Formats: sequence, structure tokens, C-alpha cells
Amino acid sequence: MRSLRFLLYSVVISLIGSLGLSAADFEGTITMAIKEGRQTQNLTYATKAGKLRVSMQGGAMGEMNAIIDVAGGKIIVLMTAQGMYMEMPLSGPVQEAINERAPTADRMKRTDEMADILGYPCRKYIFDEAEGPIEIWATDQLGQFVALPQGNPMQPAAAKESWDQFIAGDFFPLRIVALNTKGKERMRWEVTKITPQTLAPTLFEIPAGLRKFDMGAMMQGLGGLLGN
Repeated sequence: MRSLRFLLYSVVISLIGSLGLSAADFEGTITMAIKEGRQTQNLTYATKAGKLRVSMQGGAMGEMNAIIDVAGGKIIVLMTAQGMYMEMPLSGPVQEAINERAPTADRMKRTDEMADILGYPCRKYIFDEAEGPIEIWATDQLGQFVALPQGNPMQPAAAKESWDQFIAGDFFPLRIVALNTKGKERMRWEVTKITPQTLAPTLFEIPAGLRKFDMGAMMQGLGGLLGN
């Protein structure tokens, strides 16, 4: 069984790693499905005034929610079923992903193919990876997408070049299909519903009654028990 530390971090990064931060004034909710292999994870994210709240089912741990506060420089993970929340700084690689863009036309290939997805005009782009090409259908009507780092930040992997490093301006994908070198689909990320609506500010706040989970204190305590 994975440790609580790894599970919490991996859930947070899974929540926000494949999504993004929109710089547009869009307020409302976006529902999406991420399919990899035989598994499909449905996610919902709400956005208002520079804040995001991403929600997903967490199995035995119940629904997991992450609040990303760009202005406040923090990520808050709500574990309501456990009566706890965890707070992490929005810094380092995460902050760099938000602030830095490296648009390069040679890598992100713009095609003439267009499609209407959920009422939004989308253009097809192609980005080549070693594993195979990625087809990206993006609209310019939902602001700029910024992907956050994936993986376990406690054990960061070597940096890998990704398609989101080569976009700029209003570019928000509504469908991403990753293929292998034989043309077989290996991953699909697709927005299934977009609902513009006014959201309550309390949706982006820590609910009353939750106690703060102190990861640092827990690790120090474990270190003491282990004699470190």
C-alpha cells in the first residue's frame, strides 16, 4: 500500500497536473474526462477571479478537492472525509510553469483543421514526442492554459519537454489525444461540459471545521522515531 505522504501528493498533482490555469475572465465550471488505458478519471474544475477548485473522486478517501490560489501563492488540498486540509506553496517548478512561456512555432505544429467542440471553435495542433504524436484541439475563447508539473514532488523526476511549454496567449485545449508510434491511442483528455456561471467565493475557501495537516511536523516525528 502506498504511504499517506505519497498518496496525498500524487492525488494533488494528478488533480492539477493535467489541467491548467486560465488567464481569461471565464467564471464557471469545466468538466473533463481523462482516459488512459482502461481507466477513466472524471474531473471537474471551477474557476473564479484567478482561483481554481479541482474535484475528483478519491476512492476510499472520498472526494478530493484542490484549491489553487495564484495570487495567494498556494495550493490547498481539502480532505473533507478526514476532516483535514493540507497547504503547499505555489513555488519552484509550479510557479515557473505559470510565469514562463516558451512559444516555438517549429515544435507546436498548427494545422488548418477546425472543429466545433461544445460550441467553441477549435483548431488542431500536433506536437511530436518520443512516445508518439499528440493531437491537440484548442480554442482561443477560454484564455491561456498552463499545465502544472506531474509526478511526486517528494521524488521529482528529470524534467521532460512537454507540449504546454510551446504555447502562448489564448490557447485552451478541449481535446488532447496522445498516440503511440504505431498510431494507437495511449491517452485521451477531453472536456465534456463547459458551464459559464457565477460561483460563490466560499467555494474557494477552506470550510470551517477542517484542521490543518502538517506534513513537515509528521515527517520530523517519523524521523525522530527512526533515530534520524
